[in-house]
Amino acid sequence: MNLLEVVIVNTIYCLFPLMMYLFYLLFNKNCEKKENDLILDISLLTSLYLLIRFTNEEVVYFNALLLNIPLVISFLKRRLVTPIIISIIIIMYTQNYLSINITYLIIGYSLYYLIYYYFYLRKPMYKQFISIFLILKYFNIIINISSFYLIFENTLLYIFFVFSLSLAFKLFNVCENITKYYINKREIEEDKKVRSSIFRITHEIKNPIAVCKGYLDMFDVNNIEHSKKYVPIMKSEINRTLLLLQDFLAISKIKVEKDYMDVNILVEDVMNNFNLMLKEKNIKTNIDLVDDDIYILGDYNRLMQVLMNVIKNSIEAIPSEKAGNISIKTDINNNNFYLEISDNGVGIKDEVLKKIGEPFFTTKVNGTGLGVSLSKQIIKAHDGIINYENNTMGGTSVKIFLPITN
Repeated sequence: MNLLEVVIVNTIYCLFPLMMYLFYLLFNKNCEKKENDLILDISLLTSLYLLIRFTNEEVVYFNALLLNIPLVISFLKRRLVTPIIISIIIIMYTQNYLSINITYLIIGYSLYYLIYYYFYLRKPMYKQFISIFLILKYFNIIINISSFYLIFENTLLYIFFVFSLSLAFKLFNVCENITKYYINKREIEEDKKVRSSIFRITHEIKNPIAVCKGYLDMFDVNNIEHSKKYVPIMKSEINRTLLLLQDFLAISKIKVEKDYMDVNILVEDVMNNFNLMLKEKNIKTNIDLVDDDIYILGDYNRLMQVLMNVIKNSIEAIPSEKAGNISIKTDINNNNFYLEISDNGVGIKDEVLKKIGEPFFTTKVNGTGLGVSLSKQIIKAHDGIINYENNTMGGTSVKIFLPITN
């Protein structure tokens, strides 16, 4: 090998363990694991071992310079004991191979440590520390070599050492930036989850509260029939709201508690909650339920949540000046319960239809874009399918498929 190849190989001996440490560091940060400082110490000492173990007589001086890269990194990583151990190893190596006075070496490396300690007690000033370190290191070259030729030759090696040190520092800097990126990305994702939970609470509890408010506005305390009819409905809506709040407090995906239930009864209960609103908006309903009792294994409250959201969207999609109509049809299709809710509203634009169901996507001024997303999650938890389609004559159809329990 020529001199350049030896220099490159020795540089690899020095930097390879440090690169392995950086991969370890990135992996840990990405997996949200705590960094182990012992791994850094092992990497630094491994670099020293490889340089010493494979020392080439042609580049002993360059090796002695490369040994300082782990030392500088230990300084920059604010280690206290490790720099002392590395300094002792460097002093022994340099004294053995270059025959430099050991007293002079001890004084020199003690000075490096004092400079480091000065910066350690203050805010980190990495560039200033490295600059001072490199100046002192080059000064050592001048005062220890008398021959101009040797000064020139070793200056070239020193320049290559500065390049290697800059490369190591750059690698650590890039690793630090990537780590910060992952941390910031994780914080943004967590922030999205929090905002998503807040939006879900706002969106989902708004519906039952609106129902309760509607009945309270019409409630006559002197009318016993009102008490018998309205109070159970309001109580049911309040219980459903409390159930929603319990889920959002956990900030987790929607859980379903399945039990045997009659789907036709669910549809009837949902429509009873909207009777007043439908009359107020002069919207007619056409309900065609299959005659057979259809039992599925499902969560009654969750499926009610889905149907109420779908019907509410249908009501809002019908212009006030138009004679509104909402059709609800149930059937059995390939051992699946089939439910279709159609309206004659404004329909959904094709570009909107492609994005429907995406969290936070909405065309409503005060909407959160979570109603459809929540509905899809609930139906998916029931091993079902929900599709949104435009009708050929205008309006929208929502088709739901749920497996029937045998």
